[in-house]
Amino acid sequence: MPLDKDTLQSDLESLFKKPPVRESDCAKKWASAMQDYATAIVPSASAAVATAASALEGALAGIAAPGAAAAIMELAFTAFATAVGGVCR
Repeated sequence: MPLDKDTLQSDLESLFKKPPVRESDCAKKWASAMQDYATAIVPSASAAVATAASALEGALAGIAAPGAAAAIMELAFTAFATAVGGVCR
């Protein structure tokens, strides 16, 4: 199944149009957007996407710290992709 790019675009536009004030809310919105995006490619019996999204939300802690965002995002999204991709093989 193809990835749901339209939903991802809509979720991210919504996030960027009115960004959350709290870091934890921002992490939750990123995780939700990625979960919506990846759900279509993972077998429906798998909880991998929800688990990976929950882990992504936690991994984004500290993202608001000056100079930390790039490294935190890189590690968090790499872990998300690895977890979701491992189920699709």
